[in-house]
Amino acid sequence: MNSEARFLVSDRFYVDRHDETLIVERSPVPLHQKAYQVLIALMTRPNALVTKRELFEEVWGTLAVSDAVLTTAIKELRQALGDDARAPWAIATVHGRGYRLMVSVQASDEPAPAASREGAGVIEKRFAGLRVVLALVALVALGAGVLTLTPPFFGGAPASAAAPSIAVLPFNDYSRDAGHEWFGNSLAEEILNSLAQSQDLLVAARTSSFRYGKEADADIQEIADALDVSHVIEGSVQWEADQMRVTAQLIRAEDGFHVWSKSYYFPLATSDVMSLQRDIAEDIMSALNVGILGAREVSVEQPIDLEYYEHFIRGRELVMLRRPDSTLAGLEELKMLIQGVPDFGPGHAWLAYAYMFSAQFSGRPSEDAAKAAQFHVHRAMQLDPNSADTLTAAALLELARSNTDQALAYADRAVAANPNHVPALRRRGVILLMKGRAEEAHRDFLAVQARDPLSSITLSHVAMTFAILGDADRSTEAALEGIRWNPGDATAHSTLGRQLAAVGDYTAAIEELEKAVAINPNESLSTMVLSILYWQVGLDHFISFAEESKTWPGRAASAFSAGDFERGLELVEAYELGSPLLRRATFYYWQGDMADAYIPAKRLAAQNGLAEGGLAYSYQTGTIPVMLVMEANGDPQHELLRQRLEKLFADREPGDLAFGPDIYGAASWRMVNGEGDDAVAWLKDAGERGFIFRELYLDPVWDPLRDSLEFQAILAVMEERAAAIRSEIEAGETEEKN
Repeated sequence: MNSEARFLVSDRFYVDRHDETLIVERSPVPLHQKAYQVLIALMTRPNALVTKRELFEEVWGTLAVSDAVLTTAIKELRQALGDDARAPWAIATVHGRGYRLMVSVQASDEPAPAASREGAGVIEKRFAGLRVVLALVALVALGAGVLTLTPPFFGGAPASAAAPSIAVLPFNDYSRDAGHEWFGNSLAEEILNSLAQSQDLLVAARTSSFRYGKEADADIQEIADALDVSHVIEGSVQWEADQMRVTAQLIRAEDGFHVWSKSYYFPLATSDVMSLQRDIAEDIMSALNVGILGAREVSVEQPIDLEYYEHFIRGRELVMLRRPDSTLAGLEELKMLIQGVPDFGPGHAWLAYAYMFSAQFSGRPSEDAAKAAQFHVHRAMQLDPNSADTLTAAALLELARSNTDQALAYADRAVAANPNHVPALRRRGVILLMKGRAEEAHRDFLAVQARDPLSSITLSHVAMTFAILGDADRSTEAALEGIRWNPGDATAHSTLGRQLAAVGDYTAAIEELEKAVAINPNESLSTMVLSILYWQVGLDHFISFAEESKTWPGRAASAFSAGDFERGLELVEAYELGSPLLRRATFYYWQGDMADAYIPAKRLAAQNGLAEGGLAYSYQTGTIPVMLVMEANGDPQHELLRQRLEKLFADREPGDLAFGPDIYGAASWRMVNGEGDDAVAWLKDAGERGFIFRELYLDPVWDPLRDSLEFQAILAVMEERAAAIRSEIEAGETEEKN
């Protein structure tokens, strides 16, 4: 960037470095000197991470200052630019590391600010020519509905830049007799849930805020900075002989000022345990001067004794850990709850969650889990039909049955009941993605990120969002951030492994996925993706690391590579959740049997909105094969698919795309259009960058080139790369055994 130019110009604002002035939409905006210097540091490195250390050195030099002064400068800049930390378009926070300016900047001798954007221009431009989702995830996510993806802020009611945001920390247990920590956690969670029903308040989700318990080595300012909130609630509980004392306090993060505090005395003999959290939540709302939108109208409040309330809280907490042991333990706690309080609606909703999560994380057969969950969803709908928990459980059940339309209807109702409900927003995003409505899905995932920024699932969403936008660096950065905040978490390692595979770092990808499987061998997404990755690099003999139901994608691909079509199809039809469309259509297509491929291909197009423009999965879910199959069978929809694929891959050159699946799709598209030389150029570039496409041996689109010397040379390069990876991994296996 020209360091001598007078102006640094973006599309909504610019800086006059001679006059040290910020101009926003043609009007000067005053800034303190340090805030101005921070802005210059960010604008001279647009779209790059500028660490806190770098900012301190450039702006404050040798002066010793705290993080708070930098946070204050960033807040001043956001206010000046009209940016929102919860849904930023200008300055992104890279938690714990620094900040990134998200807009393009040019150095110029003339001020040339663009006209104001229409709508959310920067975000919409990023979605133009939507890239494909990571291939290995999409191969299994379509049927399983497990894809954990992650804009402006559309998924739930956003808070304005001036609206308060809040995190509720777990209440500390100061009782003489230990063992009451569960109640402090549950009280904080119920307060959080009550606050979350306000459309005027942004509430950090439990999975992010609860990591800052009594043992956390962080002050209020650090917590608020990590969670991007303006206020924090902390408190304590103390059990005595016949009563409990609860103290709560509301703290303004920027200066540590105690906005409000109060002590409550709660008789242990009462069965109305939920009244306490309601009283505290309403007091906090009054202090914040916002209202609970329909909080008392959307859910039925039921009295419950402390004994059973403990089962409810413990069960819910264990289920949310999403580990094999914790999911099953939570299931048992919730069973005990329902045995004692059979008409407690929230208990039935969470028991349904537990059953369905037991299939995903604990190896329970999916069909059995769905049957068990069905009764409890039905009972919850009878007892508490308008709560977000009940409606989200219903959506999850319908999704397990592949009823995506009904699942979406329930998810929409859940978000309407509670716009801050993270499970509802997350589930709706997954459903929208499965229906091919990718942009809407990403907006929901962004809403989840604003509320739950530190969880491994949320950061997996963020990594996937950047992958769809074609930004490999930020996608990898988000995946690494997931491990930073969640070391030893299976989802975090799985996310990083999938990301590394997509950029061609197969050895590291396999290592991360093996870690994820070691942590949780029952989590189906990691095992399925790892099985595909083993196949991709030629480690077919490794695919038997887990049972068939967890490794069927890799086993099926391996069978087909060995020429055993019947075995491959048998595995697909036995284990592909929902309708066995993706692999069945692809296998028939690979076999050249366009007639048998037609029915699953047509259903695939209809189910995932491909004909309506939903290219969320693009090549990975078979859009190109589906188009060719439909064309071969005279289906007029092939023309619309052709148009959409042309839009997706038009004006691309080798080297433009970062992800292997995108590159393979673009190369295949050249072959579909008879551009063999261009297709070879794409494959050569991919081979030079270390990508391996074993599909080249199977996909009939390559038949016209199969015997050419150029094509054989490309296969040789990729096989050499695969052989090196196999040697490296097998050597590592030998070392471990010794």
